[in-house]
Amino acid sequence: MVTPYATQKIYGASLIGIALVAGALVVSRLSQPAALSTIAAGETITSTGNRDYIGVADTNNDGIEDWREEFIAAGSAIVVAPSIAATSSFVATTVTDQVSVQLMEVLLQSKTGAGGPVNQVDLINKTTERLATVVQDKLYTQRDILVIPDSSEAILRYGNSMGRSLLINDIPGSENELDVLNRAVQTGNVKELEKIQPVAAMYRTLRDEALNTPVPETYADEHLVMINVYNALYHNLDDMQLVFNDPAVTLLRINRYRDDVTGLVNGFKLFYRETLRHDSVFTTGDEVWVFSLFGSSV
Repeated sequence: MVTPYATQKIYGASLIGIALVAGALVVSRLSQPAALSTIAAGETITSTGNRDYIGVADTNNDGIEDWREEFIAAGSAIVVAPSIAATSSFVATTVTDQVSVQLMEVLLQSKTGAGGPVNQVDLINKTTERLATVVQDKLYTQRDILVIPDSSEAILRYGNSMGRSLLINDIPGSENELDVLNRAVQTGNVKELEKIQPVAAMYRTLRDEALNTPVPETYADEHLVMINVYNALYHNLDDMQLVFNDPAVTLLRINRYRDDVTGLVNGFKLFYRETLRHDSVFTTGDEVWVFSLFGSSV
């Protein structure tokens, strides 16, 4: 369960985001697994072995180095059009690969004169817009919930049902998801990501239980805020586990995650504020008061 200290989860996300994805791109494309090393400030990078240079031998004396022969041999694919997709057997199945192909196409068109000069700012903006479409989650509305008339009985039943859902699905002592993600990338250990799965499943369960809970009209707006944030956090954590296969999606989810955790805390505060308006309906030991943990600044 997110505690009053939940906002601690969002600190550091900006700092690890770029390094995280850059590292993942390297790890995911290495044929041999390797741990990423961290270089402390002030240290220097030293060579660890002899550097291998491309050979210049020309065995058949045709004026073309042996290493180039492979690229001009009969049957080799030769790009004759600006579209990579039309001239290559490579299939971009991940968002990271699709964006990479699009960027390469633009650059090739610019180099071959098939397109105008590349404006780096425009290129970045277009790429960002393309990626942003990937993380658009379903937005739940009042059509997705059952709104019922207000009554003391309905408000009591609803408030305690929502509080009970939060208490029952709580995962005490769970580690900060961003810490788990960062460690997985730094060590190259995919199994670390399994620690994120129960937390993602928790948010999915909270979402589903809220969708199946009849809502008194007075709580309808707060209820939808919580459902949509539960849903966003579930998809954020679920997609973060793609870091080794589709790191571009993970980076976007990290950026979304920071805002959504803040949104969750704010949603709980709104829920608690509405509960205070009906405090005469509840008793001291009711489960709804779990939301008071988030109401210190109300």
